[in-house]
Amino acid sequence: MRPEALLSKGDRLNSRSRVLAALKHEPHDRIPVDLGGTVVTGICPQVHDALRRELGLRITPSKVIEPVTIVAEVEAPLRKALEIDTITLCLEGGSLHGWQPWKMSDGTEVQLSSDLDVKERGDGGWNLIRAGKTIGTMPPGGLYFDELEYVKWRDYDPGALTDEVLKDIEIRARFCKEETDLAVVLNTPFSIFNGTNPEFLCALMIDDEKQEAHDRMNTWVDHTIEGLRLLLDAVSDNVSVMVFSGDAGTQRAPIISPDLYREMILPHFRRVPEFVHKNSDIHFFLHTCGSVYRLMEPFIEEGVDILNPLQVSAAEMEAERIVSEFGGRIAFWGGGIDAQHTLVEGTEEQVRAKVRNQLSQYASIPGYVFAFDHNLQADVPAGNILAAIDEVRRFTLKEVEN
Repeated sequence: MRPEALLSKGDRLNSRSRVLAALKHEPHDRIPVDLGGTVVTGICPQVHDALRRELGLRITPSKVIEPVTIVAEVEAPLRKALEIDTITLCLEGGSLHGWQPWKMSDGTEVQLSSDLDVKERGDGGWNLIRAGKTIGTMPPGGLYFDELEYVKWRDYDPGALTDEVLKDIEIRARFCKEETDLAVVLNTPFSIFNGTNPEFLCALMIDDEKQEAHDRMNTWVDHTIEGLRLLLDAVSDNVSVMVFSGDAGTQRAPIISPDLYREMILPHFRRVPEFVHKNSDIHFFLHTCGSVYRLMEPFIEEGVDILNPLQVSAAEMEAERIVSEFGGRIAFWGGGIDAQHTLVEGTEEQVRAKVRNQLSQYASIPGYVFAFDHNLQADVPAGNILAAIDEVRRFTLKEVEN
């Protein structure tokens, strides 16, 4: 961090103030760290157990807060031990429906929301069922589910936000704000973009289908805003960040061109961050994997405050390039290290070197929250995770001393 990005040595912020200062591109005392603050910067139960074991913490079955990708809630003792600056909120799940035990194929014991049913198939795999509908399938020996439905036209039903759901999230958001000093992050069910469906992508380019695409996205956004209105009333000023997802990149390039994004996507979805900003002080967080360098200017035009995950291994996503062109205009959340390769296969010193390299760019100006560039899977060594987070601390201390 450059000196102008740091407060003086004696000025220590709490976690919430630290994250908010970074997101506002203001000086702060150290690089904020997120692990598990969102369901896209999280850890699987196996890693959650391994970290607790490594640190000598008590191990109980992890609560799974995202049942398809099997993301574990980071429990308070681990959050404290690692000095994590964020805390996550998810709608519904076990907090509303209660918890039930389940043993994964590798023997890992977890807790699932009681509104879910997991049925073993004849081939040794599993189906994930909610309200009688199969929503995911896991192959024999698998560690997470694959979604089964990738619809052409997405939408959102505001009726899903029942009084019971809204009251539950209101109570939990207030608790997180009043009983912790952490940045409270709400994971929303709202999507921005639908790049997972090829028919949708074709409709954006075929003249005969473009008007239908505009009409469908307009309705989609109308319903999203109806849902947001209810959510914002419930969480009030107790939430710092809202997470939206919409993968728009492949490993090599964006899924669509910037011109097409501006023509077809931006006119509709800019209304969502605009609504959030008009009606709250909450920061708009957009998660999109892959190579999205060429879409970052449209994202800024759209009103995105925070971009995640800054996939290290994707084309054109070099930290130096990203910071030099967009630093100070959008906050960066992630990109701390390649969680697919270096974090899995590297030595602890190689992990530290990669983290130092990334921080020398991303943390060079205010506007950065450290996180891994993907959820941490079962093959990630606990020692490498601890080394990466420790290196973030060492990096800031070196800058302060200098």
